[in-house]
Amino acid sequence: MYITKPFNVQYLEKLVERFLHQKDNLKEYYGSAVSSYQMSKGQLVHKDDKEIFDRIIMIIDQNISNPELNVELISSSLGISTRQLYRRIKSVTEQTPSDLIKEQKLKMAERLLISTNLSIDEIIFKTGYTNRGNFFRIFSAKHQMTPKQYRNQKKNEVEGTN
Repeated sequence: MYITKPFNVQYLEKLVERFLHQKDNLKEYYGSAVSSYQMSKGQLVHKDDKEIFDRIIMIIDQNISNPELNVELISSSLGISTRQLYRRIKSVTEQTPSDLIKEQKLKMAERLLISTNLSIDEIIFKTGYTNRGNFFRIFSAKHQMTPKQYRNQKKNEVEGTN
């Protein structure tokens, strides 16, 4: 803060008092439980849990084409037990780690179907699925249509808006 000379002593005392009060407020805020939580999808989530969850998503995205991507790979990458991984994910979302992996793989498949001209088999390979039938079953259960129908529908929606 810059104070011009000559300064008023009462003004200086008020400034110092306000700074001390502000310091106490910040100390109280950062020492409270409120500062440890943030809002995510309508619920309070601890910042550490959110950070772990973001790291889990990053690990899944980095290994998405790996057919060996599983809960054990994620937990070993994080350096925690699989049980601890289940607890951490459960505190952020109601999904299991396996469901989270499936969801991320399906999201990647959806993006590839819409944004590329890769064949369905290439997309299956890029998303780490080894069984074509399994991929079609999971995809159809979520979207009530085959990947090819999904791609055509999305292209028609885009062309319809233009």
